[in-house]
Amino acid sequence: MMMSIQNSRGNETDDLRFQLLTWNVANTDPPGLHSIEELLGFDSNHLVDICAIGLQEIPTGVMQTARSFLQYDDWAKTLMHLLSLKGYYMVESIRMQGLSLSIFVLVKHLPFVRFIRTDLERTGFGGVWGNKGGVAISLWLYSRRICFLNTHLIPHRNHSHARVEQFKTIIDNITFGTSSSILSHDCVFWLGDLNFRISELPRADVLQSINEGRHIELLDFDQFKLEKAKEGILQEFHEADINFPPTYKFDIGTDTYDTSEKKRVPAWTDRILYREHPDYTTTVKDRKFVTTIPDTYICEENIKQSDHKPVKIQYDVTIVKRFDPLVEIAVIGKWTTHVEGKIEINLHCNFSHRYFDYIGLYQHPISDCRSYTSWIYMPNYDENQPEKLQYRLSFPRVEKAGTYVIGYYSEIQSCLLTISPSFTVVTSS
Repeated sequence: MMMSIQNSRGNETDDLRFQLLTWNVANTDPPGLHSIEELLGFDSNHLVDICAIGLQEIPTGVMQTARSFLQYDDWAKTLMHLLSLKGYYMVESIRMQGLSLSIFVLVKHLPFVRFIRTDLERTGFGGVWGNKGGVAISLWLYSRRICFLNTHLIPHRNHSHARVEQFKTIIDNITFGTSSSILSHDCVFWLGDLNFRISELPRADVLQSINEGRHIELLDFDQFKLEKAKEGILQEFHEADINFPPTYKFDIGTDTYDTSEKKRVPAWTDRILYREHPDYTTTVKDRKFVTTIPDTYICEENIKQSDHKPVKIQYDVTIVKRFDPLVEIAVIGKWTTHVEGKIEINLHCNFSHRYFDYIGLYQHPISDCRSYTSWIYMPNYDENQPEKLQYRLSFPRVEKAGTYVIGYYSEIQSCLLTISPSFTVVTSS
């Protein structure tokens, strides 16, 4: 039998490696798993701790949109399948028409990712249509409140200031409850197709600079940098140095910039930035909260599926780890098909469960909180036994042999608080 979980076992400071990727996929379907694996670039010996993937212009046909109300979109499902095989768990995925954002963490961090919330803001056609706007995910990671924001802003060269105003609208209107805004988080990661262009220069001059390897000189005409010099809200966000060529617009399937009738001027439309909360930057002066990993702000020039190139970056984020899980689960005895299983739930002394908390059975490796094969509710909280911390429960019969884990879902925190070690269900003789 497990002992009750006591108060803090200690804290330690650690750096977690984040990878962020943004890609406008130009209404195309996910490529094969091998291509996505190459895109993410994960080394199985050096996996990042957290991966955030923001996509724009995923397919929005009638059937795809209808299915998205009932299940994850095809891109999210493909990413979830691949990353679960690598040991990742999808914390959350949110979609607004062609805009999506998915967050993955290594399974070992799962018990310490809590209070997950999502929100979105439409800015297309005066705020009534979701073809443009922002989607966001808020969460606690150990001791840090972190927000991920994916935006797709208004296009065209002459709308530079309108993009800033759309961003302000998104910042003002996305909330996660009555007192939590995007800028109230300890750290905000902002990624997306921001659609800022290169001002003033003729297309021929821009192409000549790129062809001669002088594309860095074009950053003096980058609309985002020009707007940032004037706008205080943009000055709060930090971007690593850009060393790659403009990421838009290409003839699909080639490395050739747009030769269509429109002949778009190449631009760095696809960007990734971060913001630290001012309270943190003024009180913690001996070390940085977010550190950009050198030479990781890159575009994947070999990817030719879209008219945009994917852009990605890695950061180290300093967090204070708290080792106490709120719930622990033990699987009792051997499980066989068609026979009820037994589990023991052990609650932290400071954790009060709710009736709508549930316990789910998941195939191993677990991919997300919604893909359970069966589930049961936690028993009602017993006011006559307020100190009860351990529960022995019967679980419904499992119909199919295989390897499983059991997870505890908290209704108030909107997340799995823990999963059991994996175990095998064998076929009943």
